[in-house]
Amino acid sequence: MKLFTKAIEKALVKCPYLSQDGKGKDAKVIARFFGGCYTAYILESTEDPDILYGVASLGYGFEYGSVSRSELEKLRLPPFGLPLERDISVEPLKMTLGECMNRYRESFM
Repeated sequence: MKLFTKAIEKALVKCPYLSQDGKGKDAKVIARFFGGCYTAYILESTEDPDILYGVASLGYGFEYGSVSRSELEKLRLPPFGLPLERDISVEPLKMTLGECMNRYRESFM
C-alpha cells in the first residue's frame, strides 16, 4: 500500500510546521498510519520534506513529535515484519484529531 498519496501530498503543502499549533484536538488530520501497537496521526509538514509532525503512540499513550517519512515507509512491525498501513477512511483535512481519536477509542493519557 502506498502511504503517501497525491491527496496527502497536497494537504502537507497546506499545513506547514506550526500552522496548527495550539489547536489540540481541533487540529485537522492529514493522515493516520497504523500497524501492531503503533499509530501515528500526521498533522503538519516541516521545512525538511522528510520530516513530518503529529502525534504517535507505541501503545503507551500519544505524544506530539516529529517522525521521518522515510522511516515510516521502511518500518516493519513485529512479530511478522508487516509494513505500516494507511487508514483509507481518514481523508486528508476532513476530520479533526479529536474526531479521529474518538472513532478509534484512542485518547491522550
